[in-house]
Amino acid sequence: MASYQIIDPRELGSYANQHIGENVRVKITIFNIVDGQDLQGLIDGTSDAIYITTSAPFFHIYKGDVITVYGTVSGVISFPNSYGVTVTQPSIINAFYTK
Repeated sequence: MASYQIIDPRELGSYANQHIGENVRVKITIFNIVDGQDLQGLIDGTSDAIYITTSAPFFHIYKGDVITVYGTVSGVISFPNSYGVTVTQPSIINAFYTK
């Protein structure tokens, strides 16, 4: 886990595309479980959302849980939210986590 660097949350929120390919760790509070390998969370200490895709299916994590995510920055991802509005969030892929 030492190869995963702590990144300033403001960097992810504002400049995710400048960090593509970097292995980072970030603490989040889960607010949406998308499916068995994708989730969304609020970056600790901010109101910024982030989209996480794990390298393997996850179990026993829930909305409201605080986890530390380790993964690779993939830039930003855009998708329609439940209201049909396109949102853009920084994205981490190939992730794993600790509680």
